Amino acid sequence: MAKRKLAEADVLRVLELREEGRTQAEIAKMFNVSTPNISFILTGRTWSHVTGIVFQPRSRKKVESPEPKPQPEPEPVPEPLQVRQGDDDREHLERPVHGVRPVEVQLRLPDSREEASRCATDPRTGLLRGGAP
Repeated sequence: MAKRKLAEADVLRVLELREEGRTQAEIAKMFNVSTPNISFILTGRTWSHVTGIVFQPRSRKKVESPEPKPQPEPEPVPEPLQVRQGDDDREHLERPVHGVRPVEVQLRLPDSREEASRCATDPRTGLLRGGAP
């Protein structure tokens, strides 16, 4: 049997100190024991034959989760970009989005075959990348 760090008088003093408003950590320091040891005394897990506190373990019932919340409606997918040729041979991109003005984009074709070979299309976006300035 292991040697006890607390005597019965100490356990009763733990109860008194807690009633006076001391924290479990403060009491544990006073008696040179761990905070869980003080908690066990106060809940009746240990020393219940001295304190008279009956330990009541927590229920291990599985708590049913509440009904799942309804998912919000997904936002509508914007229409794909439309490319149209302007009168001045510049291409314009338009996306019909409420409250947003179309953005004008100028595209420059590579000057040589060598420059064109350095350009590649990004497979995710379909846009050109890596061309010479």
